[in-house]
Amino acid sequence: MLIPLLLAYNFSFFLLKDSLSFYQENLFFYVLKVVFILVQNLVQKQSNF
Repeated sequence: MLIPLLLAYNFSFFLLKDSLSFYQENLFFYVLKVVFILVQNLVQKQSNF
């Protein structure tokens, strides 16, 4: 379920890439990184139960 979401993010990123500035690209990847960390934390919590 996570992989199609990442593919959708990549696809939308390539569509918007022409209109994005350098700052917006960095912000986008920062948000993706935070989401990835949150998902990792959720997976670890589920495996603890």
